[in-house]
Amino acid sequence: MVHQQTPNAGRVDIMTVRRREGYRWTMLAEDHRSVAFGHAGDRWGAPEEEGAFGFDTDLEDSPHEAEENFDNLVARYFGDVRQFALLNRAEEQALWNRIENAQKRERRALYTAPTALTTLLQVWQQVESGALTLDHVLRDAEDLPSRQADLHRQLGDAITDLQDSASRLQTLRTHRAARIETAAKRRALRRAYAELWQQWCKTWEALALHPQVYDTLRADLEAAYVADPTNLGLRAARYAWQRTHERLTQVKAIMIRANLRLVIHVANRYRGRGVPFLDLIQEGNIGLMRALEKFEPSRGLKFVTYAHWWVRQAISRAITEQYRTVRLPNHIGERKNKLRTAVERLWGQHGRPPSSEELSVALGWTREEVEELQAAVQPVIRLQQPLAEDGGSLADILEDEQAPRPDELLAEDQLQRCLSDCLASLTEREAFILRLRYGLESEQPHTLQEIADLLRLSRERVRQLERQAFEKLRQPHRSAMLADFAML
Repeated sequence: MVHQQTPNAGRVDIMTVRRREGYRWTMLAEDHRSVAFGHAGDRWGAPEEEGAFGFDTDLEDSPHEAEENFDNLVARYFGDVRQFALLNRAEEQALWNRIENAQKRERRALYTAPTALTTLLQVWQQVESGALTLDHVLRDAEDLPSRQADLHRQLGDAITDLQDSASRLQTLRTHRAARIETAAKRRALRRAYAELWQQWCKTWEALALHPQVYDTLRADLEAAYVADPTNLGLRAARYAWQRTHERLTQVKAIMIRANLRLVIHVANRYRGRGVPFLDLIQEGNIGLMRALEKFEPSRGLKFVTYAHWWVRQAISRAITEQYRTVRLPNHIGERKNKLRTAVERLWGQHGRPPSSEELSVALGWTREEVEELQAAVQPVIRLQQPLAEDGGSLADILEDEQAPRPDELLAEDQLQRCLSDCLASLTEREAFILRLRYGLESEQPHTLQEIADLLRLSRERVRQLERQAFEKLRQPHRSAMLADFAML
């Protein structure tokens, strides 16, 4: 989500437009005090609630008016994007230097917090117990899996150094709190404290911790502040992190704005795939922000080259997940694109729809795979789709294979009536026992013991009554009523 500060407070600049239902749209905008990534609580910088943007407007007019509003939104968005100039290589590098410096300040605000060492010790304990792998703690562990043992040892040594530095810093703080009479001693104490503090910061920076660890540091700092908001050390650390995070967000916003045209360029190539154009831009912007979080300038690539893949990936995934009512897996969507390309090529060559055999040869698949994919990607048809102007829908003419046939329903009804007539000729107790024993009413058969408990009789007495009832039903004038159903 990207926003631009303007002198006109009533004007909505770069806006996020999210598709809802039918012709319902919502515009989200921020005032001049906002920044590109929204509030800090969300992973991608989205606001915690829509009201944080100031207002939202729903366009629920007629389809014609909604289409005009949609065109106006697109044109207005394009107009705002044109205001941001593209960056050349030197400008991009200078901006990345600013981003890296802002990131260092933000991380320093976290690892100099009073809760930082405690959090790192907890992470180390999880690594030692096997609950957390090293590649979730150190960035280098992902790129250098062969050095896991060395990195593990380095992490342990660094934590030992940090514990020692923390103890010495606490000692120096105690001396600083005491009254020192000579200026020379005060200066020496300040120099020792500054040197030790620099050593503390260098040790943290040399660790190259994974971003997830810094997220944990921030969460623990916030939790400690909520538990004790009067603690001056926690308040100062939290305020320092908020300031540095706000500066980092503002610098990142410049990079995002400079690459909004890339998102539009990529999204324009995916029009007509079943997802509205503004939704494609929305998903592409998310991919752009994801690329900004993952990009490493030290690898020597241009950001636009790296971001292009993330934007295309985000848009492709959104199309796969949203363009069909019944979602297809991602790998099926990729195979579908290959199939469509092959169909278009062969149709252009032969002037007719290609057969399954021709497609299997062109794609290197089996005929069964081609036919299964063709069946899977058939368009979805609504059961409520009208068939004619006089009424009726598709659901009215579809056969329910699990529904019973009319002759089965008729036979079932006749059987129930015959059973009722036969049971009516028995005593009330005998009929009750047969109904429970064979589930004629509840469809849940009962054991002899369960029936005996209900009737407060012995199990043997219930068995005798059951046998007596069957003897009565075997009489010719009763059994003839059920003879026609014996083969059903």
